[in-house]
Amino acid sequence: MQNTAMVWFRSDLRVADNPALYHAAKSGLPVIGIFAPCIKQWQKHDWGANKINYVLRQVAALNEQLAKLNIPLLKLDATDFVSIPGAMIKLVKKHHAKAVYFNDELEVNEEQRDEKVQVQLEVLDVDVHRSHGQTVIPPHLIKTLADVYYKVYTPYRKAWESELDKGDYLQVLPKPRKQKPLDIASANWQALIQKHPTSQKVIDLWPAGEEVAHKQLKAYCNGGLLAYNDQRDFPSIEGTSRLSAAMACGVVSAKQCYAKGLAAISEATPGQQSQIRVWLSELIWREFYRHVLIGFPRVCRNHPFKTVTRNIPWSDNEQHFRGWCDGRTGFPIVDAAMRQLNETGWMHNRLRMITAMFLTKDLLIDWRWGERYFMNQLVDGDFASNNGGWQWAASTGTDAVPYFRIFNPTSQSQRFDPQGQFIRAYLPQLADIEGKAIHDPPPLIRGSCDYPMPMIDHAKARQRTLAIFKNL
Repeated sequence: MQNTAMVWFRSDLRVADNPALYHAAKSGLPVIGIFAPCIKQWQKHDWGANKINYVLRQVAALNEQLAKLNIPLLKLDATDFVSIPGAMIKLVKKHHAKAVYFNDELEVNEEQRDEKVQVQLEVLDVDVHRSHGQTVIPPHLIKTLADVYYKVYTPYRKAWESELDKGDYLQVLPKPRKQKPLDIASANWQALIQKHPTSQKVIDLWPAGEEVAHKQLKAYCNGGLLAYNDQRDFPSIEGTSRLSAAMACGVVSAKQCYAKGLAAISEATPGQQSQIRVWLSELIWREFYRHVLIGFPRVCRNHPFKTVTRNIPWSDNEQHFRGWCDGRTGFPIVDAAMRQLNETGWMHNRLRMITAMFLTKDLLIDWRWGERYFMNQLVDGDFASNNGGWQWAASTGTDAVPYFRIFNPTSQSQRFDPQGQFIRAYLPQLADIEGKAIHDPPPLIRGSCDYPMPMIDHAKARQRTLAIFKNL
């Protein structure tokens, strides 16, 4: 049997701008794709049914794209990271692989897994080729003058943009050419999807496929992106790209998104250009949170970035936590947001900030409880962004919101859902309430529509939280 090159797909489920796939195809060896559906490991990392199903559907879509290139996609039989090296060795021997290509993942567990795999493969004299494809610029290239990782976003962004100007970081790699057919059958990915179902609503809201993601990106760059900064904070408006799920599993790359945004600037009016730059800055925030993973790996180990915040006396009120999870806090904007999450597997970013701050600052519940619940529900669950967002809201993270800045959920509701359109969409029992009352219905109205009273007094909760942080 002829020698082959294997491409190990992970959080890079695409054929275009995939460095590992690109270089494997250039090797001259027949290419075989492999993917390990590590269900048990994913569950240990708090993935829920929505994300597991979504990733598996994206793998099936990737399989279809690879089939057009005559590249089979095989299943690596490993349910957790520990079993990957042994399963990899078996597959390498079976298909006479002389080289294995993959793109690095930045989290601690993933990095340790990859090191073990590389050691095992090199013992067999199999070449290991590791590339970078998760961010536009490799995180280790952005450091301070003291050669340490950044802790604050703004200087990081300036250094990032300076580095971008130095190199050819936005060169988008083409998909490989079609190779000669191999007598190797792909795995039955559809059968695996059926074993890990989710709601039909989530499936309909989050279709799979690289082409789907790129059509979405193109449409957004020609439309909503031009008013991004004006519309991004209003959950009743389709003002964001909703590409987070596709980006989280690498169906579309950060490089592709940033390059499209820059291209849109060249054709936009000055006013539109400022809107686009805000969106590009949000993409750099995504890079920053991955930079933090590398520079401060304690955040991957369930620890706060700010070590002093380990001393916060978090509440363990299970009743409050369940009320928050189920959207029964008595604060309409919080409850509508949680209903959106539970029904669709996604939540608008402004609402992620509101709900996270309510849990950590009003209820004083450990941010890790919320981080875990979000990860279990989100179809776009991404460790770096989710952890970074939660630690920002809880004032435990790098460049986090100051502890004394505590959102008033009612004021946030009045500002970002002024007409109550979003609240009415997810809390139909409040749909007939007119005017500003929808943001904080009076007791009689709450009783008539079976909506709970607020579970906590925001003003008192705020004072308690301020006192705790001041005493750290």
